[in-house]
Amino acid sequence: MRELVIIAGPPGAGKSSVSEHLVNEFTPSALVAGDSFFAMIKNGYLLPWLPQARRQNTVLIEAAAAAAGRLTDICSVIYDGSSDHGSCRRLYERPVCPTSTM
Repeated sequence: MRELVIIAGPPGAGKSSVSEHLVNEFTPSALVAGDSFFAMIKNGYLLPWLPQARRQNTVLIEAAAAAAGRLTDICSVIYDGSSDHGSCRRLYERPVCPTSTM
């Protein structure tokens, strides 16, 4: 399993810029941008700070965490996530990839 580096902070703090630079420091590497998971919803998207968006936020953050965790099997991963949605906490709360028996 490779490294998982979490870049977190409030919107506009420069997380994406730092992540883009940092991902180039590892070989092989992947960048998991938490915002890209929120952009996947095209119809019916709820603004993430609204109370009724809680389930949406949970599902999208868990999907991003699963992607980041799974990718650590083959490369180092930089996870770029806003601290506003609890994304970093969820990366630590649950296993993000199954343990391989191979």
